[in-house]
Amino acid sequence: MEEYLLYSARCNEIEGMQECLDANVPIDYQNEDMGNAALHLASANGHLPAITFLLENGATVNLLNKSKNTPLHWACLLGQFEAVKLLCEWQTKNPDRPES
Repeated sequence: MEEYLLYSARCNEIEGMQECLDANVPIDYQNEDMGNAALHLASANGHLPAITFLLENGATVNLLNKSKNTPLHWACLLGQFEAVKLLCEWQTKNPDRPES
């Protein structure tokens, strides 16, 4: 189910992500090879609904992968400007949320 969470985030499938959370998959699960979490993949693909869903359900906005990149780094690198804006706005509106 952990990998299904990542797949669902990459494909912007909210129902799949909800199914994973209902099965107690950790929202910040990171894959073994790169250390990417669902928020990294949703951000890289510019999926605003998935990004919003993940953040509203407790995903860590500045979670580092094995390359020390955050979801914001990936959104910037791949030109996902609306995702960049959303992640920055979330960070500004939620400064007391725990960080990685």
